Amino acid sequence: MKNHQGEKGSLHRLAIFVFPLVLAMLLASCGGGAGLSADAGSSLDSINSTGQSTGTSGGELLPLGTPLPSVPQDSGTVADSGSRSTSAVKTYNGSDFLVASGGTVDGTSLLLESSAEEAAWSLYKADGLQGQKVLSFALETRPQDLDTTYYVALGSFDDNRWHWVIETQLPEVNVEFSEGESQFISQLGNLYWVVLVDGGKSLYVDQATITTGERNGGGPGGGPGDPCFAIGPIDHIDDLSISVAGHYFIHNADTLWFDMAGNEVGPDAFAPGMFAAVDGYMADDPVIGGGCIALSVQMVDGNGGGGEMFTIDGPVIDITPEFFTVDGTAGFAPPMIFHDEATLFVNADGSPAVWSDIMPGDCVHAEGDITPDGQWLARFVVIENGGNGGGGGGGGGGGQTFVLDGEVTAIGPETISVSQGPAGAPFTVGHDGHTLFLLPDGMEGGWQDVAIGDFVHVDGQITPDGAMIADVVMDFGDNGGGGGGGGGGEYITVDGQFVSANENSFEVHGFNTDDAWTFKHDPQTAWLLPEGPGSWDDVEIGSHVTVDAVITDDNSLLALVVFVHGPPPPGM
Repeated sequence: MKNHQGEKGSLHRLAIFVFPLVLAMLLASCGGGAGLSADAGSSLDSINSTGQSTGTSGGELLPLGTPLPSVPQDSGTVADSGSRSTSAVKTYNGSDFLVASGGTVDGTSLLLESSAEEAAWSLYKADGLQGQKVLSFALETRPQDLDTTYYVALGSFDDNRWHWVIETQLPEVNVEFSEGESQFISQLGNLYWVVLVDGGKSLYVDQATITTGERNGGGPGGGPGDPCFAIGPIDHIDDLSISVAGHYFIHNADTLWFDMAGNEVGPDAFAPGMFAAVDGYMADDPVIGGGCIALSVQMVDGNGGGGEMFTIDGPVIDITPEFFTVDGTAGFAPPMIFHDEATLFVNADGSPAVWSDIMPGDCVHAEGDITPDGQWLARFVVIENGGNGGGGGGGGGGGQTFVLDGEVTAIGPETISVSQGPAGAPFTVGHDGHTLFLLPDGMEGGWQDVAIGDFVHVDGQITPDGAMIADVVMDFGDNGGGGGGGGGGEYITVDGQFVSANENSFEVHGFNTDDAWTFKHDPQTAWLLPEGPGSWDDVEIGSHVTVDAVITDDNSLLALVVFVHGPPPPGM
């Protein structure tokens, strides 16, 4: 679990859950890559005596080029009896292979090294799964370069073929089956899988995790079904249930509870009014009548501490004189964003607006504070399709937005240049009569009121012809009121292409600029993918990302939030 505590600035650092990138690649009976076939050339029995014992918990190591064996014959499949078996999660180290070709044991991992002509593979077995179904299969690996593609197959006892369910370059992958799969477990309760790499690439196989059970009829302690999530203040909690932001969950002995630091605690550490995030699954059970089962609960704003910032973008679901809800947190319940007389509403063209100008379906960008009682209170709201120039790029093209945070290096009647980061090259965008300039005292001003050296936050749009025009320029004064000329405490936002990453840092190539930005990341960095929260190794190289970061005291850039949008925008 991750803890994302807030810091002053224009960004939020909410506690979120780390989920592997989910792949739905159930490619039954088809090969995954060069030289792959669902029908293997030899049986496991025919090669078991040809290998060399590893002398460890692993099996036999075979020479590179040994054909992949066929699915071991375990006398058919289990009967789909619909039994209510308890869910099981089993983990297997990479060194726990049954047999491998082109492999080398390295501690609890297995290094697979292929050649240009021959694939390297390892075969694994899980036993003791009688009467259960496969719900998900997860794998942790370490590809030895960024363009290493590897494949994973499960052995089917319906057709005695390998079903290639994963083809990926990601270090961590997870396949969640839409229906529990009995075809992969034999009558003897065995499940077999293969990891394969080819094309001269190398791969460390670290660990596999298999979740089995009954998908439907699971109830408390049953197999996970469709995921359900909630984030917000705790409305109610007792010995059987917890309600968060109006969403009801059953908890049981298997539910995990975490504090703000990610330490495991008990349910008695939680109380109504605290801010929490809940990860669970849907269950259809005659006892509880259906509902969400909580897998884990984590404190987000410990006992309503407040002081955190949030930023959210998305379509408005509904709006009232006190609050509006935004569908902008993938995988989580839409939060209620409160507003008051101090909340500033503007249209995308910079013209003033009021809350009643927002209609359900309108897209908004909102920034604000999380109050001590857990409310999200908006301080600044842009109605992105509001105003005379709104409408999401009317007339075709355009529709892209940009955000800049940094120091003003030049400003004139038509343009403003902003340097992001301690050594960033100036980024020049246009402004016009519709651009709204907000001064440090909160009053509206003009471009002449912005001084070189001031720290600004700029929101704008990219027009159909590629021009970047500022909608709003928020002037925070000399270096944003702190940071002493570029050191520590300032925030920047970079929009660009994700080009490389490791466990400590990553690099982004900015759009419309030749600059490459290197960011550090830490356990508090939030990674928000299209399908929900994730981790740095869930982001595909080449993805379009927006990075909100803080300039630290040593003038390095520490990522606070990384929004992963998917493939790069057209033309970028």
